[in-house]
Amino acid sequence: MDKSSEQLIKEELLLRDYLATDRTMLSIDRTFLSYVRTALTLFVAGISLIKFFDSYLIEIIGWLLIPFGILTFIIGLQRCL
Repeated sequence: MDKSSEQLIKEELLLRDYLATDRTMLSIDRTFLSYVRTALTLFVAGISLIKFFDSYLIEIIGWLLIPFGILTFIIGLQRCL
């Protein structure tokens, strides 16, 4: 191999590594947003069950969903940040 082809291979590896790092960061961001989406869904579902239904059992389920939503958000923060 001549010098120019070796330099080209090194540049490609550097670019490939740079792009892999970018993909990894985007993946981490996407995972964090999934945790936030799930946490908000659990939280809003809990509030909705409490506000719109009068059944005691459904109200208990609503009160359980709210802390699960908060816990999901905290777990997402710990894992992704």
